[in-house]
Amino acid sequence: MAKSKYPISSEFFPFDRFTPPVTEKMIALAQKNMTTPKFIYRDLDVDVTSRMIPGHKDGEMELIIFKPKSFQAPGPCFINIHGGGFVFEGFTSHFRHALTYCKEVGCAVVYVKYRLAPAYPFPYPQEDSYAALNWVYENAEELGIDRDRIGIGGDSAGGTLTVTSCMMARDRGAQVKPLFQLLIYPWLDDRNISDSYLKYDDTPMWNSSMSRSVGPLT
Repeated sequence: MAKSKYPISSEFFPFDRFTPPVTEKMIALAQKNMTTPKFIYRDLDVDVTSRMIPGHKDGEMELIIFKPKSFQAPGPCFINIHGGGFVFEGFTSHFRHALTYCKEVGCAVVYVKYRLAPAYPFPYPQEDSYAALNWVYENAEELGIDRDRIGIGGDSAGGTLTVTSCMMARDRGAQVKPLFQLLIYPWLDDRNISDSYLKYDDTPMWNSSMSRSVGPLT
């Protein structure tokens, strides 16, 4: 249990109460039970579709595409990469955020379900996310998306994958040039010397102690 009380959303229950043991057995159980929530298909203001696209090493991954009912092509697009330490699927809050971006901004949102460690270790999440960025750009006309108005972002591991996708696009000479990156507490520095890293060593769900111990699994 945490020594201090932290204002973490109850959507993360039970992980808003304690720090889970990070073991391959626990991760496998979580991956088995974390599925795409059905509520995203019940929103009357949004059309939701799913596409399987090529990923790293001839594998496949799923994209979930959200579009406002009022969407007019060609329109803007936000590529949304979820967090979860590279090992967990998105929580219900990740999908709620995707719906919120879609409705409040009026853009298409492409939610990337990259493949997860430890079954798919580095560089699978990075290459899958990069493949999704390129796929959206290359299929923009079919999707009704303006190629010049594509943004990309994510939280935690998703923020890391956002940055690596953009760097890979730059270094590999890809045609896609995202308008912006939306980075929400991304993991970008392995020196472990930031004020937050030193302060938050007992937070539920994730903390600096777990960051020190989880390396071999990812």
